[in-house]
Amino acid sequence: MNIRGCLWLISQHTCYWGHIRKMCTKITVLTDLEEDGISAVLGKITHSAVCKAPKNDGVDIADAVAVHVPSAASTSASGPMEMQSDNGYMSEIFVRHPYEESPDGDPLGGFLRTREREDQTFLHTFCNLEDDGILAKDLKVKTEDILVRLNNKQILGSLEFNHCTVLEIFQTLPIETTIYMEIYNQDSQLFTTIEFLLHGFKKVMVTGENVKLMVESPTVIALEFPRESKFLVDDNGRLSYRAVPNHKTDCSCHFVFRKYFDDKNWCSVYSFQVQKDPSLYLCYNGTTLDFTDEKSTPKFRKFDRLQEIFLTPVGKEGMYIYYNQCKTMFVLAPEREAFREEGYGLAIRQINCQQ
Repeated sequence: MNIRGCLWLISQHTCYWGHIRKMCTKITVLTDLEEDGISAVLGKITHSAVCKAPKNDGVDIADAVAVHVPSAASTSASGPMEMQSDNGYMSEIFVRHPYEESPDGDPLGGFLRTREREDQTFLHTFCNLEDDGILAKDLKVKTEDILVRLNNKQILGSLEFNHCTVLEIFQTLPIETTIYMEIYNQDSQLFTTIEFLLHGFKKVMVTGENVKLMVESPTVIALEFPRESKFLVDDNGRLSYRAVPNHKTDCSCHFVFRKYFDDKNWCSVYSFQVQKDPSLYLCYNGTTLDFTDEKSTPKFRKFDRLQEIFLTPVGKEGMYIYYNQCKTMFVLAPEREAFREEGYGLAIRQINCQQ
């Protein structure tokens, strides 16, 4: 299974950007197989001190940690538990998606422990976290963090949400919809609200004989820099970017856009051929975007973020091309710099034009 994501973290004191990915093991197959997975795009993580959190439906955090071993009657309504001990019930956390064939789903890299409080409500904490799992590495969840809220459901202090019902909420988290999870760290006494998005995908593992089936027919597109309503343009063999009267009819800004399957890295890559001069391709020359007439076609990976795209030259993983206002040019930079602000990527505009 693949679980990967990008994380934008906003803490109390610092703001930084980072690219986070859980790499999958490359598998050699002899027949077509389908592999399902969850791709997580994580929005922001915000922290607030306990004294600033009166909105948690009147839950007293100090009282919330007073628990006793749950009785069978209070937790049997939703089915059997994975494990029961003096510390309550404990189960691994999974998330399912529309393509998932496994009855469990994709693991998030940790377990949920549930203990019953004296008032018959439940205390849910995270435990057995994997260092490289989504919960610990991406969401920055710590061992013994308390689950306070998940989406619009107030978990802490509720009589309704026992161990099995909370596990079911995790399993049925929506796809392509923003998810909010609030946790409480007992050491720092901070509430943390995490905003993230899940994408379900089905990955087809193919043999070399049918890789060609994944190559799509080329299309004609224009590359726009939306912030300034300008386009990448072929000016007599030189790359420039400027406004054009009509990008749909002005062939100077048209590129033949091709998609390939990179069987070395097992990902999609793209090329941009100048329509007016088929000998020229868009490339990164080590400093900025440019044209080249190299025999080997320059290819890019494409990262979609909100309404814009960021190109990564093949072999430069973790680096993204964005428009640097100070240098007034497109440059290659780490994600922390490239994604600092919105509106400095490109946009692909489809053109109904013959090649």
